[in-house]
Amino acid sequence: MRRNQSRSSGKWFIVVMILLVIVWPSYQIYKLMGGNVAKEDAGRMLYEVAAFQMGLVQNALNEASTMKNASQLDAVKLAIYSANYTHDRLVKAYDNDHLKRLASLNKLLEFITSVQIAGDRSLHEEEKRILQEVQRRYGEFYEAYEQLVTGSGQLVSSEAVIVSEADEAMQELLEKQMNP
Repeated sequence: MRRNQSRSSGKWFIVVMILLVIVWPSYQIYKLMGGNVAKEDAGRMLYEVAAFQMGLVQNALNEASTMKNASQLDAVKLAIYSANYTHDRLVKAYDNDHLKRLASLNKLLEFITSVQIAGDRSLHEEEKRILQEVQRRYGEFYEAYEQLVTGSGQLVSSEAVIVSEADEAMQELLEKQMNP
């Protein structure tokens, strides 16, 4: 009886090994060829992160209009820095003539830093007015930024033009205020 058990268990072992040798590599090749696994486009996912970061900047700018103290602008600076960093990576990922770096975000960081250099003080009315104007223009910018990339990961060049124009308008506003 033991011989029959060892023969039948040996047969099962051979069958399992054959299945592993044939089925497992076949399954791996199927997955490699695409199978039915949905793959996400890395550029599209990076854009989603960038759009999220830009939304954080918009929220921070909305809050900045009610701030009374220069030290309260730290959260705004952090949001701008993160969004700018992510957008720069997006520009590299798309390597496209239509998608440009955002100079206005760097200017906005410079402006906030210059406001904070004087220390923990109340914001002047002119500084509040500038932040409100940047907030208004940023809203236009963000509206176009949300439409910048399609669901399939393609850059929408017309929206990229609008984003660039809004970026330039914010940059000019900040340069006039910083270099009168």
